[in-house]
Amino acid sequence: MVHRRTGGCREDYWDHRASFVNALRPNRGVGGCLQRARLRKVFEDGSKRDLFVMIEKGPSFEPRGSNWDEWSITETIRFIAHDPIIFNPTQQSESWVLAPSNQLVFPITFPILFGSGVIDDTLNVTYNGTWLTYPVITIVGPLNGALITNNSTDEEIALNFDVPTGTTITMNLNYGAKTVVDQLGTSYIGSVSADSDLATFHIAPDPEVAGGVNELAVTGGGADANTAVTVAWYDKYIGI
Repeated sequence: MVHRRTGGCREDYWDHRASFVNALRPNRGVGGCLQRARLRKVFEDGSKRDLFVMIEKGPSFEPRGSNWDEWSITETIRFIAHDPIIFNPTQQSESWVLAPSNQLVFPITFPILFGSGVIDDTLNVTYNGTWLTYPVITIVGPLNGALITNNSTDEEIALNFDVPTGTTITMNLNYGAKTVVDQLGTSYIGSVSADSDLATFHIAPDPEVAGGVNELAVTGGGADANTAVTVAWYDKYIGI
């Protein structure tokens, strides 16, 4: 990407340079942590596609040997995308309608959970992307022995932990993340069962899943009116 800023005096040059460096600095994350930049394509209909990138080279602010242009900056920036998948920056989300019930409804799907506040519900998520996406799953307690399953990909995540009332567990399954934390940032990744598909759990596009319709299921016990389970994701594309 070539970036140009025209100035009319030496003060303009230094102002443009400082502003440009400030715009490119990577420490804009929470607590000054490293944060990726976004390259964005905006289409005529207003839709957007983003790509996460890091600066690989530039700016260098090399002198150009032209006195008339020494008050301006023309810099070439090279970016690299370690996760080179383009996505729609508008996040999608769906929530399970959790209706605790102790009644058996036939035909029965195993395993069967007994006890008060038992939930067992499915949610059909229609995914419009052309590349798989890793979701963020949020559980608001109380919910005991939570099991999240994508029946369409035969993947599951099980928590060996009873989420109490007032606690929110967020499972971020995105590339480079794979974290399981509560609202205070305490990690619960050790509470995920060893046979869970934490690394690969995803929402799949067509034709891996017919029509991109992923059947997601949640089971657990001890639920009440405060319990909530939500899945959020970005539609991702192999290209534009």
